[in-house]
Amino acid sequence: MARATTHGGWNWPGRTMASPGNTWCPMASTDRSGVWPMSRSTIPQRPGRNRGFTLVEVMVALSIFAVIATSLMYTATQSIRNTEILQERTLGRWVAENHLSELRLSDAPAINNYTDDVSNFGRDWVIRWSVADPESETYGAHLRRVTVSVYLADGETPVDELIALIPVTL
Repeated sequence: MARATTHGGWNWPGRTMASPGNTWCPMASTDRSGVWPMSRSTIPQRPGRNRGFTLVEVMVALSIFAVIATSLMYTATQSIRNTEILQERTLGRWVAENHLSELRLSDAPAINNYTDDVSNFGRDWVIRWSVADPESETYGAHLRRVTVSVYLADGETPVDELIALIPVTL
């Protein structure tokens, strides 16, 4: 009868010690009967081992979460900012179109640069428009080139700009 030997501090009946050319892994092999040499429940385990995550695993998971959360916050912030910019440009276009419609309905303005402060859509706007020389060969004597620029009340760059030709009534 084969004697019980110790492999890594555990008793394995019927097995001999591993020699340099003959390695044997008790968890990866079975007896001739095809049954594990010992049931897993009888293998002694150190308390606290194989339970939960290691500190390194938790730190890696938190790092990945932090990178993803930062990326999502940046994307959300950019999306909100882009929405605000598009809203300003849309409202600025409406203000410019309204002012251009008023100019078309009135008599053609004299050649000059103008500035007007208006409150529209719950915001204060500055409208600057200029009327070009009607004697220009490009436009003819019966058309005037009007450029309407719309600014926020505290802005330095135009939110929108429209260029149109307005007929001169004789």
